[in-house]
Amino acid sequence: MRIFLVFGFWVDAPPGEESMGMHFNVGRGDRGFCIAAMLAVALTGCGNEPQNRAEGRGEAAGPSSHAPSNRRVLPIEAYMLSDDERGLLQRAKASITRTCMKSLGIDYSPPPAKSSPRLNLTDRRYGLVDTAAARDNGYHLPNTQQKFSSAGKNPLTDEQDLALWGGNKHDGKAAEKEPRINGVQVPKGGCMGAAERGLSGGTEIYGEGDLAVEISKESFNRSRSDSRVREAIPKWSLCMKKSGYPYTDPLTSGEDVMGKNEPSRQEKAVAVVDAECNNRTELAEKWFAVECEIQKGLIAKNRKSLDRLRKLKETEIASSRKELSKS
Repeated sequence: MRIFLVFGFWVDAPPGEESMGMHFNVGRGDRGFCIAAMLAVALTGCGNEPQNRAEGRGEAAGPSSHAPSNRRVLPIEAYMLSDDERGLLQRAKASITRTCMKSLGIDYSPPPAKSSPRLNLTDRRYGLVDTAAARDNGYHLPNTQQKFSSAGKNPLTDEQDLALWGGNKHDGKAAEKEPRINGVQVPKGGCMGAAERGLSGGTEIYGEGDLAVEISKESFNRSRSDSRVREAIPKWSLCMKKSGYPYTDPLTSGEDVMGKNEPSRQEKAVAVVDAECNNRTELAEKWFAVECEIQKGLIAKNRKSLDRLRKLKETEIASSRKELSKS
């Protein structure tokens, strides 16, 4: 159950393989968490940002699990959704969708969004660095004591499915050329499509910022192969070896001591040493600097597309705030 947030999503993926088009270095066990990359920042450089800055008016930041008071911020995060921004968009879409469904004569409430441990994009990207979290959780994700909703408990009726997706959820084709429910025409793409267009102000949707995620993927993979990172990792490894732990990869260390559900005393002890060695050798700091340099180059090559992406994101966030201010 060794999990690292590398490109913005927690997924099921074995070590060294790719899932959903994104490479992860993770260990054994059950996974299924999905959170996007965090807090938007200025493109001008790499730096630190105060912990848990809430996005938007009155947005609670929520619990953190001993996250460092200042976290490393990657340039590409300016084009990605923060956890709070994602929640803002979800609530706004739910509001528009609910109103749209009501106009079709259907009483519908979107299922609650799945909760997830609150970790930032760089929290475990370069191995463990937070000794307090390691002392509490070992290599496990923090236990937020939150339940996950199950979409399969209340399957949609055919009419709800048509209203929600316009009949094109499964086969990409509308059930009718101009489907109607209770005499009212269903919007293109259903009420979900209407919600997305309503927030974007047009036909182009921000979505999850695929280009930004791909750049995050490429920069991380390239940074792992960089000579400066390959020179830094053995120093961390030597520190671990001196404490009796012969690990060679900070992204797979500790897998041999991990329990499936709860961290053992041994796991916590190893994780603390791991974080201490990472900080002592400045592995994460050096790795972060290398990846920042790589990302700046990739961003410069994709400036036009990324600027358009950021504008789409900003438009949807502004529209979301406006939508939610109505209620």
